[in-house]
Amino acid sequence: MASNLRVDSIVPATGGSVSIGTATGGVNIPGNLGIGGTLTYEDVTNVDSVGLVTARAGLKIGPSAGVAATIFADGSINTSGIVTATAFHGSGASLTGIVALPAGMIAPFAMTTPPTGWLECNGAAISRSTYATLFAAIGTVHGAGDGSSTFNLPDLRASFIRGFDSSRGVDSGRSFGSFQDQGLPAMKGRVQDSHGQAAINSAQEGSFTNVFTNGGGQSSYRSDLQVANTSYKYVLFDSTNVIPDASAGGLRPKNLALMYMIKI
Repeated sequence: MASNLRVDSIVPATGGSVSIGTATGGVNIPGNLGIGGTLTYEDVTNVDSVGLVTARAGLKIGPSAGVAATIFADGSINTSGIVTATAFHGSGASLTGIVALPAGMIAPFAMTTPPTGWLECNGAAISRSTYATLFAAIGTVHGAGDGSSTFNLPDLRASFIRGFDSSRGVDSGRSFGSFQDQGLPAMKGRVQDSHGQAAINSAQEGSFTNVFTNGGGQSSYRSDLQVANTSYKYVLFDSTNVIPDASAGGLRPKNLALMYMIKI
């Protein structure tokens, strides 16, 4: 028998199927192959224009423009080309180069172990060659590593992400990727004696808004006071003794501790 089997037409019984056992060569079916049932075959590497194919050893497609693909019997696909899909189902653990998730993207995760394709944003120095795609995306914005072979990841441990001001004027004076410490808008005011020990009031401290409110009523006191030079005391309230001043605002809201990770 010749190495190739040429079939001009196959007419199965009504409601039946066509079964081809082992074909040692190629199977070439010109035109359209219309089969109402299921085409089952073994080791067939060249089948054109079929609807449903069940293969035991896998189906090879292509090459087209130099790209070939193999669909294996377990349903997995191996291709060196570009896969375009409107939807995807599965873990995607072995997928790379997904346009929707570019290198340098940061996202919070509800686990402490980075999935495949992600690294923890912990400020670590990593290889510029091993993570060349990420290095091309973020460069040395978060640290130059050793200055030649490594670069640093962003360090988002115990930190919030704040939108870059980018000339808006709300959080001006900062460079992109810079760290900002905790802070609270400064509150200052003082309580002091007035005219000896006759009365107590509060006063504004410098250019800061007085955090105290003055109040009082009528009272009796000596009308004649001896004039004397003496020292006086006051109590100063200053929030920056505990929390640094954050002139642009910086209160901490209720929060949940998750782990930030970056796409490589």
